[in-house]
Amino acid sequence: RFIELFLQEGSFRYLTMCAQIAPVFGNTVTCFDEQGKIVRFEIGTPDAEQWARNFWGGIYKHFSEKGWLPMLVLRLQDEPHLPDHWKWARKIAAEVCPGVPCGEPLDTHAIAVQLAGECNQYVPRLEVYASDPFFYRERQKAGDTVWCYSCCFPEENWWLNKFIDLPHSYSRMIKWACYSQDITGFLHWGFNYWGDKTIYGIQPAARYKGDGYIVYPDVEHFDVLHSNRGVATREGLYDWELLHILAQKDAAAAKA
Repeated sequence: RFIELFLQEGSFRYLTMCAQIAPVFGNTVTCFDEQGKIVRFEIGTPDAEQWARNFWGGIYKHFSEKGWLPMLVLRLQDEPHLPDHWKWARKIAAEVCPGVPCGEPLDTHAIAVQLAGECNQYVPRLEVYASDPFFYRERQKAGDTVWCYSCCFPEENWWLNKFIDLPHSYSRMIKWACYSQDITGFLHWGFNYWGDKTIYGIQPAARYKGDGYIVYPDVEHFDVLHSNRGVATREGLYDWELLHILAQKDAAAAKA
């Protein structure tokens, strides 16, 4: 019903499955038992494999029946740091979800290299991409897609990012940088992660000010208030589209 609501009221190109492996150094998959309680199975155990096969297999069947399969993209683990865990999940997903692409946000270049040939969509953080653009261009030549993202880091003020205490034009310029590098998507963090007010919030003590959200809650009207960073983000997306339109007539001018 949730997906049908968005199909009815708007449009999107992809539906991305949330990662099921605990993030970064996680070694468990998060599940629900028969009573709806959260349980965690350690990767590599029979319980974890059975659950993964049932879950991803069920998703594949349901999306096939609804005609949504061409829009589906898998995420297995957010910012994986233990590639063997990711590869365990990727092997199962490839068997029960044949042909469905899989990609991850990557906060280290070394892990990206280790996933080569098994990952279909690379989403390096901005400074991770900048550390070796040649590698990601080679992945594009091999048929993979490359997006990028920012989250917390890089936090030095000479990097493009979306913090409140950086020029808000940076939010727009990120999309220009994507165009200049032939990057075809930007994984945005975050839109409305209002729960954590100490790390990602707007309080003076927050380290990554505003990183968790670019809209604010309008409780009175059951709506959201758009920030300047949010407006700049949207304008950057428009610019990216306009540059592609220009490139159809004059690619050199668009790059310039």
